[in-house]
Amino acid sequence: QAFQSVSDVPSRAIHGKTLSELTSLNFPLSIIAIEHMDDQEFYHSLANDTFPRPAAKVFAEVGLNEDKAKSYSASSAQACCLAQFLCSTYASVIRRYPDANLIPEFGRGMRNHVNAAKAMLALFDHDMAFELSEKSRQTCLDTQLMLELCLAVSYHSGPKMLNLVVDRWGSDWYRNYVMQGRRPPPLPEGKGLKIRGVWYLAKLTATRMYLF
Repeated sequence: QAFQSVSDVPSRAIHGKTLSELTSLNFPLSIIAIEHMDDQEFYHSLANDTFPRPAAKVFAEVGLNEDKAKSYSASSAQACCLAQFLCSTYASVIRRYPDANLIPEFGRGMRNHVNAAKAMLALFDHDMAFELSEKSRQTCLDTQLMLELCLAVSYHSGPKMLNLVVDRWGSDWYRNYVMQGRRPPPLPEGKGLKIRGVWYLAKLTATRMYLF
């Protein structure tokens, strides 16, 4: 429903596309699952070869509780509800994507699952259009998989972190460090993709395999 609602909203990042055409249908579902997946449960599921269980648990909770699911879930950074948005991020998306017709009030908008999903689709485009460096944009657009890996880093760690990672490692950032399960070496000034960010991508990769 969310994809259909923004199928006529032009992308600000990629000429000729709409918000519904930037990512695969399962990408925002994957983000929702990993945002609410317990880290320890995920680690144990990999060790015991029972992975789909943590993702299925999140989807079952959302399915059973419908619009009430994760309505009052908040992170330590005050990211809210199903989509784990910050109020400031939501305000920026509303300002730059008026045609998406998002609910203006933050709390109500985040507790409406269709609206929250629309906001996620707009945010993916927002970061590509306004926050990523040209080098990051070109790296992201290499393949659909790379695009979604980049957008996941931006969603979890912020677009500035993605810019730092790509600037340091270029198009090899994922293959050389994340797929091998090793923590990336520090970036200049001690900044890097934190280990939680690496595991976030590991959760994304596992969840995509489960959904596709």
